[in-house]
Amino acid sequence: MNQGSQPFEVELPPALAYRLRWATSEEKVEITERLRSMGRQTMNLRIMPDVRVLSLYNRTSNELIGWCCLDYEYQPAYPELMSLHLDPSYRSYNLGLLLETARAAVLWELGFRIAYTRMEAATNAGLMKYRIEAGLIKQLTTADLPESFYGLCNHCECFQRSCTSQAYFMVNLEALLRRGADRLGAIDVRKLPQDIDLDPAKFRQRSRQA
Repeated sequence: MNQGSQPFEVELPPALAYRLRWATSEEKVEITERLRSMGRQTMNLRIMPDVRVLSLYNRTSNELIGWCCLDYEYQPAYPELMSLHLDPSYRSYNLGLLLETARAAVLWELGFRIAYTRMEAATNAGLMKYRIEAGLIKQLTTADLPESFYGLCNHCECFQRSCTSQAYFMVNLEALLRRGADRLGAIDVRKLPQDIDLDPAKFRQRSRQA
């Protein structure tokens, strides 16, 4: 080691082996309860009978550590993305990006090129700004959408409580897929369940003295 150099260590997630698969009906009930316990909205899971949920498991512990939801049956002209969650200790390792990319890939395989999403505006200003500037989403107004879409917010337990201002977006699926491919490589959602193994060489290093 050269004089004055500092040792480095790699920041690793809690596990390197994961499994991506469709959630069962029983798991959807569990996910709904977990969202409710976190104060997150459960409107889509409660109202949309055919909502699909992609679940992410730690293969070592068989623990459910994340999920994301999508629906293209309830309003086929407005396929919706909602309720992406990743347990805090698993964040910053591209696993959220994995879920987001896989969800976009599902819709792309079905022939969709755009999707829609909604979020609470006041607490997500930074995220909204980044995604708009990156070309991932385009903000819409209620004048751009049917009442059958934006009116669903009235059925949400967070409406006018933790969600005091609503924002609606058109999602560029091609841009989401391109971003995911750049960082993760291709994800073939036609073959689920799929085992995902993270490469520790791709994680950032930090000084042990930092």
